[in-house]
This record gives sequence, structure tokens and C-alpha cells, in this order.
Amino acid sequence: MKIKTKIIVILGVLLPVLVLANSVSPILEKMSLQQKGNFRSLLTIRENDFKVPTIIDIPLEFQADSKEQIMVTDKESNIVPAKIVTEVNKIPLTFTAKDSFGDFDAGKMVDGEDKTYFDLPFRETGGNYEVVNSNNNLVDTANGGVELRHSEERYSNNGQTGMADMNRVTIDLVASRRFVTDSVSFLLGKNVDKPVRIRLSSIENDKEKILLPETFFNSTMNFPRTNLKHLRIVLDYIKPLRISEIILPEKNPSGQVAKYARFIAQPKATYQVYYDTLNLVKMPNLEMPNLERKGLRLNKEVSFIDNPLYKKADSDQDGVLDNVDNCPQIANKDQKDIDNNKIGDACEDFDHDGIINAVDNCPDVPNKLQEDQDVDGLGDKCDGEESRFMEKYPWIPYVTLGIVLVIIVSLLFLTLKVDSRERLE
Repeated sequence: MKIKTKIIVILGVLLPVLVLANSVSPILEKMSLQQKGNFRSLLTIRENDFKVPTIIDIPLEFQADSKEQIMVTDKESNIVPAKIVTEVNKIPLTFTAKDSFGDFDAGKMVDGEDKTYFDLPFRETGGNYEVVNSNNNLVDTANGGVELRHSEERYSNNGQTGMADMNRVTIDLVASRRFVTDSVSFLLGKNVDKPVRIRLSSIENDKEKILLPETFFNSTMNFPRTNLKHLRIVLDYIKPLRISEIILPEKNPSGQVAKYARFIAQPKATYQVYYDTLNLVKMPNLEMPNLERKGLRLNKEVSFIDNPLYKKADSDQDGVLDNVDNCPQIANKDQKDIDNNKIGDACEDFDHDGIINAVDNCPDVPNKLQEDQDVDGLGDKCDGEESRFMEKYPWIPYVTLGIVLVIIVSLLFLTLKVDSRERLE
């Protein structure tokens, strides 16, 4: 009894431990040889030196005909939860600036810093002017409100000519690349009056195209959307002018699209990433961690090769390899393709009812409900003959009922006969 008691005690202790251990052991999905053979490309991530699990991003380049799908495994072929992320890396857009006075500080107007500024050369005109109405005229308030118009008389200042009674500067902005825009904005220094007039044009092959004829100045000027590289700005001003920044917003920014395989890498682990498949591969239902945060880029630790297992896959097990199978996910050994569109008939949906031919019980007539009352595998909509025996021969129930009635009457008659005989006896 003592030995039995000890055995019972040991089992009582071990069984809960074994059950608990089994319950906390992760259920790992392994990537099969068939799955690996569907992917044309493979990259290996060498052993890392991480101290803790780390989100990583691995650059991918898909071929034009490829499905965007990946499968990541560890060295034991266990599938690791992963996703493809897409990033648009904006191509930088910078400007150089030159003013008509040849000042080397003009670049401060396009350096992206509103704390820096450029003071434009100023020549005092001898009057106090203010802008009036929309007739583009000025009023000399120092001389009894005498109206002054732009005269044809010009002055020269360091080789630059301008309208009389005005300071004029030409600013040329040249972009690092072509871009599309439809406005220009100006950030002026504090306590500085804005310019009076502005004129905008684009320069192409030394030819000028007017974008905005001379008009009153506003801090933001709009013009027809234009693809340009060189913008010329002409400003007329009557008081000292300081410009902190000239801003040209890009419409539909140009960018380079990059794709990455993102997953959590365990310390000291190596991984393989399979990608580039012509046909989507069935994926296991794994718990996906939060992979929204940008991962560590491991460009140097990655080696890209052609997958040596590619072309060995036969996903539907029909004896035709996936790379030449016209219906790789559904078995169709005959490779029948009646319309010669290179897609196997088994994979098509001839009647467009949302059910592919391989499982459609009426492939040429739409029947989304797949009704089949006689359960003969042929949908009711294209079943010209009732296959159920009782419905095929509707007279049988009546004959059967008649036979049953005859039997009941016969039994009743025999019962009555036996009854009467017993009474006579």
C-alpha cells in the first residue's frame, strides 16, 4: 500500500506540472517545403547581437509580376509573424537664391530657417507713399496727396534698373529638381512693411513665362499650377524690406517607394524571409504583435539570393508544378483551358456568380445559393431531371399508401374473424 500511495502522490504532482507545461508551450507553425517552393526570392538575416527582442525592417524589392506576400521563418523553419510595410521617402527639395544686387546673403531667404533673414538694398525715394485702391497708383502724402504713377523714367542702381520712385529687386529661385506648385509665400521680418507690387514668372531655357502679371503684393500669391525649376520674383518696395523666408509648397511631392519586411527579431537569432510569389500562399493564422512602430534597418546584415527551392512546389498536388500550373491552387491535372486565356477552367467563374467552376454545382448558370434539392451534385437551375426516387416516380407514394391500407383492412378482417370464432366456441 505504501508503494501505491507513493506512486499516486508522484502522479498527482507530475500530472498538473505536465498539463501546465503543455498549456504554456507555444504552438509553432512550421513552413513546409511546398510553401517555400512558391517563393522566387530568399534573404537570410545573420545572427544579431540584440539584448532584447527588437522590431526590424528588412528592405524588399518585388518583381513586377509578383504578389506582395512574405513568410519569415527562424532557423527551425518556425513561421514568425511579419508584415509588409510601405514607405514613401520624399525626395528633398532645396533652393538657391540670387538677387539682382548680387548679395551673397540672398540664400538666407530659402534656408528653411525663419530666424535668419535677408535685408534688401534700399534707396530712399524722398516721399512718403501709401497704396490706394486697385488702380496700381501711389499717393505722395508728403506733397498734399498728389497722385504719382509709375513713370517711364528709370534709375540705375549698381547696374540694376527700376521704375522711378520705387525700389525694385529681382529674385531668382532655382530648385534642386523640378516640382509642381501653385503659390509662393513670404515671411517678412518684424516691423517691416510689405512690398507694394509683385510679378512672378518661370524661366525655361532662358525664356520667361509670366505666371502672375504685376499686381499688388500679398504674403501669399497664387498662380496657375506649374511644373517649374526656376522661379523669378520681381518686387517693388518703398520702405526698407527684410525677408526671412520664401516658401514654395510642393503639390504631389515626389518620392521613392520603399517596402520592408517588418517583424520582431529575438536576440542572437537568424531568420529567412521568403518573398516574390506568383500565387498567394495560404498563411497560418498567427497572433500578430503591434508592428506599427518603425523598425531597425539591417541592410548590412542581409544577404539576398534566388530561392533554390523555387519551382519545386505543387500547391494543389495535381502533379503540375506551380510555375507552369494554370490553376495552382486547385487540382486540375488536365490543365483544361477552353477559352485559352492561360487560366485553368477550374479557377474561373464562367457564370460570374462568385463561385469558381471547381466548386460550382452549376458553372454555366448563375446560382449563388447553390440549391440542389435532390442532392445529386447538380444545381437545380441546370438540373433537367429529378434524381430523388420518390420525386422521380410520384405515383409510388400512392401505391404504397394503398398497400398499407389493404394490409390494415386485412389485419382488421382477420382480427374480427378470429374474434367471432372464439365467441362461437
